[in-house]
Amino acid sequence: MDFILVALIMTSLMGGCTAYLAHLFHRNPFIWFVLGFLFGVFALIALLLLPPVEQKTIVVKIPVAPAPDPLKMKTWYYLDEQHQQVGPLEFEQMRACYIQDKIGGDTFVWSEGMEDWLKVKDIDRLEQLFT
Repeated sequence: MDFILVALIMTSLMGGCTAYLAHLFHRNPFIWFVLGFLFGVFALIALLLLPPVEQKTIVVKIPVAPAPDPLKMKTWYYLDEQHQQVGPLEFEQMRACYIQDKIGGDTFVWSEGMEDWLKVKDIDRLEQLFT
């Protein structure tokens, strides 16, 4: 009876050692515990003789939100039909004026960073952003 208990403890220890080494070598420790428990030192030798497992690297591309358009971030002014300055207006307010035909492609507009008043149609992408 004592022999069976000692044998069970020894095979469990061999299975545990094999499972631990399997974990270090990136192999399935549960399978190697069973192999170490059943085959003892032979499973341990087999584990040590196996070639290393190639680790697969997974590249995850994280979508990057596009930067807001600088034209939409500015404060705008425009000259109405009487050449009176209207503003400051946010981009969405300017867009609403464009949709309501208060301003058009020939309307002069200005924003910080511009040297002079320009027509809407002369500013790259501005008229496209309004539509």
